[in-house]
Amino acid sequence: MAKLTFIHAADLHLGAPFKGLSDFDASRARALSVATGQAYATLIKTALDKKVDFVVLAGDTFDQKKPTHQEHIQFLSGLKNLNAAGIPVYICTGNHDPFITWQNELRELPPNVSFFSAEGPSYFLFEKEGTPLCVLGGTGFKTSKWGDRKPLVGLSRRDMLQSSPHAADAEFAIGVLHTDLGKAYAPCTVNELTECGLDFWALGHIHKRYADSSGAYAFAGCMQGHDINEAGTHGFNVVTLETSLPNKIEFVPSATIEWAQIFVDAGDCSSLKELYDKALDAVLQRKEETEVLTNADLYVRVTLTGQTSLFSKLRHEDVVAE
Repeated sequence: MAKLTFIHAADLHLGAPFKGLSDFDASRARALSVATGQAYATLIKTALDKKVDFVVLAGDTFDQKKPTHQEHIQFLSGLKNLNAAGIPVYICTGNHDPFITWQNELRELPPNVSFFSAEGPSYFLFEKEGTPLCVLGGTGFKTSKWGDRKPLVGLSRRDMLQSSPHAADAEFAIGVLHTDLGKAYAPCTVNELTECGLDFWALGHIHKRYADSSGAYAFAGCMQGHDINEAGTHGFNVVTLETSLPNKIEFVPSATIEWAQIFVDAGDCSSLKELYDKALDAVLQRKEETEVLTNADLYVRVTLTGQTSLFSKLRHEDVVAE
């Protein structure tokens, strides 16, 4: 019985700015500035601790087309640690980090790193102890615009198993794509994905994690939210494929900062003190839930709802609890 375990991550966006840093004190601003790098460090540590077979990065590893020297060195250091442990890394480029922006960096990457072509489908055969176990197929963004290329051409199970003399002996076939499953970014549909007949699709681009109920495909989501619009828990997937068994997708939190949007009904509050206590209780409850699940620091936006007799008081910018 064959078994394969790998990390599926996407949308790390190394170097992405956090919005509204001026609203925080210096210590919180520093915590935000290093959060994305810490998420990446969690991925590397998890891969090493779990001794996964390989790592898949499904696009937008960097936020900008030209990462800073520090961002590049940090990323490279993690890859070298994986290389020392014999863990391959397969990378699909996204719209934020298209292939043309990687060309000057490729020569510095360790030998465990492989890129899917941005010209059309390409394939890699993963062997374990000398035995073909999995063939991976994918294609990436050449520039920030996808163009007219058909993203799934050449990515059927048949195509993959015919990609090399030993690929036909592989038990598993995995597809990698940075897509919105819509009309703009590597456009395709769920039906088209499933018709390819692969064991799993590792997808990126959408910043919310989602796994199909059958386990046939998943979006890893972004690894660290960067503003209130990316609220909730973020991380990556540890995927296990095993012959004749359902796919297992384990979510691993990686964000050290979690954004939360909390709505508090002010309609039943008769004083600002009562409203303040109600809002504080809601925040503390969410903080406790977050610490149990992820141990991340919580940054909250509280929105008041409902009709209230306190409206005239709440209109003032200098309002304080009575």
